[in-house]
Formats: sequence, structure tokens, C-alpha cells
Amino acid sequence: MQIHNFKDSKKLGDKGEAIVYQFMLNHPKIESVMDVRDDRNYQKIDVDYQVRMANGTELGVEVKTDSYKSGNIFYETVSAEEVASRGCLDKTQADYLFYYFINLDRLYILNMSAYRNFVQYYQSYFDTQGFRKELKNYRANNADTYTSIGYAIPLSFLHSHANNNWMNIYRLQRDYSVAS
Repeated sequence: MQIHNFKDSKKLGDKGEAIVYQFMLNHPKIESVMDVRDDRNYQKIDVDYQVRMANGTELGVEVKTDSYKSGNIFYETVSAEEVASRGCLDKTQADYLFYYFINLDRLYILNMSAYRNFVQYYQSYFDTQGFRKELKNYRANNADTYTSIGYAIPLSFLHSHANNNWMNIYRLQRDYSVAS
């Protein structure tokens, strides 16, 4: 089993967050974006950005960056099995998840409540189909490991079962605008 390195994952995450941040700044329906990643209060509720839409609505956004080309989207249910820590996507209070496939230049924007309900609805099916995965991760000190658990959901399943009212997909260009 491959062990993921926290420092490498953090670097990748920071790069993806910077790309998504630029996308949000350039999006015509977004008026402003506040980076709250370093605010402990927002870290506790797993929200990376506070976004004000052009219509005045304020939304919390959680960003995840994925470098894999497996054709799966990972939904974490347990962050660290050793300490029974709930997974980020189960506990986030963000309104939207921006899931960025950095090597594919694809950004999935998912209504978090609807996505969570989708995963819960299909959870027993995911279990029987072998979508449940355990990932070993090195802590920041590179000495200890912890185990994350979740579902590697095939994007094809998500596309065929998701409601377009709660999922949007963007192909990003190098200037972070949306490709046609």
C-alpha cells in the first residue's frame, strides 16, 4: 500500500487552491472571495474560502485537489481512523465543494449538502462494489502514519446518477478561465 506524504500533499493542495482561487476571482457570478484557510475558526469547520456572489449570497467553499487520473473522486468518511476523526467531507460546513483534478484541468463544483446525501444514499452500494478505500498517510513529522477511509467513486457513476442542479463541471485553461 502506498503511503501518502503530508508535505507533498500539502504542496499539491496549496497549488490547487491557488488555481481555484484565481478561477473564483475571475468568475462573473462571484463578487468577492475571502481566503480563510489560516483562520482557526474556519479550519475547525473545514471551510477554505468565504465567497460573496453577485446576487449578495454568501457561501462557504471547501477546496480539494486531486492529482490522480484514476477516474474516481474521493469522498473521505474518516480522516484518521486511529483517533476516530470524522472525514472532512462528512463534517465540513461548507456550502460547496470545489474538487479540482489538477492533472486533468477539471473542476467539479458540488453542492455539499446534496453531494453528502448522494454518498449516504449509495453508501451500501459503494460497499458492495468495492469503492471503499483505506489510505495510509505520513503525518507532518514523517514519523507516524494515520489511516484515512472513504470512497473512490467512479466519475462515470457520479455523472450518470448526479442531478445537474447540484453538480457543475468546468474545464480550466491556463489563465483559469473556463474553456468552451
